[in-house]
Amino acid sequence: MSELNCMDIFLSLLRWSIGLSIGCIIGLIMALLGSYKPTSFFLKIINDFLRAIPIIGLVPVVQMNIGINEYGKIGLIAWAVIFPVWITVRNAIEKKLENSYLVLSAAVISNYQFFKSFTFPKILGGFLRGVELAIGIAWLAVVAAEWIGTFSLGFWSGGLGYKMLVGYELNNWMIVHISLLLFGVLGLTTAYIWRFVMKIVFEKNKSFNPIFKEITNA
Repeated sequence: MSELNCMDIFLSLLRWSIGLSIGCIIGLIMALLGSYKPTSFFLKIINDFLRAIPIIGLVPVVQMNIGINEYGKIGLIAWAVIFPVWITVRNAIEKKLENSYLVLSAAVISNYQFFKSFTFPKILGGFLRGVELAIGIAWLAVVAAEWIGTFSLGFWSGGLGYKMLVGYELNNWMIVHISLLLFGVLGLTTAYIWRFVMKIVFEKNKSFNPIFKEITNA
């Protein structure tokens, strides 16, 4: 149980993937809800309050209230991811693009066309920027989440963060250092893959909406 293996890498990657996906979806929903004026001020306060709570401080809370299971671990990863996506989408929605707005407002177009040409590219640009930030933050959260530990001998037993904690407790610094190195490699690899995919998707259509480009290049 104290030795690193490929299954530890796979489990950490799996938790990262699930937590990242859930957190990005929730972050997007919260940003969209906050775009309505009646809720925007209230949700901004909630955002600033919740994102100041350190994820490492939530580990004992999860252990006491949820127990040592995958729900708590994935929930912690999703928690850390929600806020960068929430903020980048919110900022993109609030970003003032006067020239583009005036041009489209002056044109005789339907509400759907306005959403497609102006609002949606802003939201998409902010969301993709948020995901890029969340990729690295999610890996930081994996470490804290896997420190919850595992008493299971089944499929979910293991993970790089868990093995790092075990290595520390056994005073085996080789495991600790290798785990840190692997986290760095995974973070670098996933970030590179994301940028590569985005480059392929959007460079094929070089005339893609300029509003999207302005948001993503900000």
